[in-house]
Amino acid sequence: MDAQYIFFDLDGTLTDPKAGITNSVAYALSQFGIEVADRETLVPFIGPPLLDSFQRFYGFDAQKAQEAVDQYRVYFSKTGIFENAVLDGARTLLRALHGDGRTVVLATSKPEIYARQILRHFGLDRYFHHICGATMDGSRSAKADVIAYAMRTAGVTDPAQAVMVGDRRHDIEGARACGMPSIGLLCGYGSREELEAAGADHILPDLEALRQFLKKDAPAVPESSVIFFPCRSLPETTAYYRDVLGMPLYKDLDGCVWFDCGRGYLAFCDYGPDRPMAAGACISFNLPSTAAVDAMYERLRTRPVIGLGDRPAHHPRFPVYSFFLSDPNGYTLEYQKTTENE
Repeated sequence: MDAQYIFFDLDGTLTDPKAGITNSVAYALSQFGIEVADRETLVPFIGPPLLDSFQRFYGFDAQKAQEAVDQYRVYFSKTGIFENAVLDGARTLLRALHGDGRTVVLATSKPEIYARQILRHFGLDRYFHHICGATMDGSRSAKADVIAYAMRTAGVTDPAQAVMVGDRRHDIEGARACGMPSIGLLCGYGSREELEAAGADHILPDLEALRQFLKKDAPAVPESSVIFFPCRSLPETTAYYRDVLGMPLYKDLDGCVWFDCGRGYLAFCDYGPDRPMAAGACISFNLPSTAAVDAMYERLRTRPVIGLGDRPAHHPRFPVYSFFLSDPNGYTLEYQKTTENE
């Protein structure tokens, strides 16, 4: 399969959150005087938006369901979030997709803030170009809305160039609503009957089968390049590019770190106090669309970036749509989309 953008669900697709979710739901229900001895009866809560599940399975009205979600988060945010495990084959799959030059995107109905914590906890965040989830206030919780948001964030304008991977009908139906093909997995919490009824384009048994399936027509990737820059402080530079800008850390070597830029690598090295910085350097990152440039600007506005400039604009002389900022080494950074063919 030659899709460039691979969208993933999280719960039941890459991780097994059974203990954390069922314990959190049980805690929430106990606040309403409902005691659940058998956690297996709460497994249907894994996957769908919580607000819908409390209404569907326990007959709560919208207000009571929201109160239940709030109670759920009391337990989940401190304990349940880490009662979780990475599924067999997930790391191998994500590493292979990264090596093939695919753009890997998370699209989960879990609040984005929790999804980021979970991926970081398990060291999976380095494989994702974009991490997208629901909002805490419920304004974005339906799977179709999350996928549409993820498409905008990743700059996907043609859904045929992407595929959604998930284990429940909500993943499949959300993808269909966005015009995106889908792959259902049987290693999670949905059945073959559920995935077929939802209209999955393909159904596979596990993550290893998915790796082989996606590998068949993997896009040809040119030999990558690495550009090295001196830096003033390796820990500060690493934290800025990884945690603030969100770049996947590819290698952390003795005195040198590499960041994965998609078709090549950006490396920073500690050459010692006598090595000057690369004066006047401008490091440009080419994004897939002008919409992706806009989305990146909006994202970075909420982060502690250095010297964020004006909103994206078309260059007066060159076919480029871009914006600028800086890094801790004094280098100018540019996120851009060349517009010559637009």
